[in-house]
Amino acid sequence: MTAVTAHAAALGRALARYDHLTGIGLAGRDRFVLTHGEPHPANTMRVDGRFVLIDWESALIAPPERDLWNFAGGDPEMCELYSLRWALVEAAGYLSLFRRDHRDGPNEGASWRYLTDTLAKLETTTARI
Repeated sequence: MTAVTAHAAALGRALARYDHLTGIGLAGRDRFVLTHGEPHPANTMRVDGRFVLIDWESALIAPPERDLWNFAGGDPEMCELYSLRWALVEAAGYLSLFRRDHRDGPNEGASWRYLTDTLAKLETTTARI
């Protein structure tokens, strides 16, 4: 794929940085807590006047930044780890779609835009690495 080839260096930098940050995270296992994995408004529910997290199917014991990275809270390197993880998982999912037979409908068009946006974001965020 031309899009992947054009961003191969950024993908390589992102994967290397991810591995490095994972090592830092694993060294701090004493900080691990129960994390939800996808805290966003669609995974909340109001019960007895307060909000609670629902849909715990992706729960793990991990650094708290697994839930905080998108809210600018916690250790900056661990927030970077989970932000980078999100981008890499997104890219992998879209690449999987386009590596197999697919049609060229509106969903595929949107997926292609998301893929190219994600690759461009990785290019920008890894330029400083």
